Amino acid sequence: MVKVKEAAQREEISVEELVRDALEQRLSDTGFRRLFAVGDRNVKRTGARPEDVEGEIAAERSKRAR
Repeated sequence: MVKVKEAAQREEISVEELVRDALEQRLSDTGFRRLFAVGDRNVKRTGARPEDVEGEIAAERSKRAR
């Protein structure tokens, strides 16, 4: 708790704000990790390469525009 209080003082915010911000960040990071995991699985499944991304995005946008 000492470190938490010191960090809150450095940030000039309350302990509650610091904890809330930390939890929101952690939960947000979890969502991104899941999203990237899905992307990684898709890359392994399809063999996609970074240079394929723009073409795939354009194709998907074209499909959605119809």
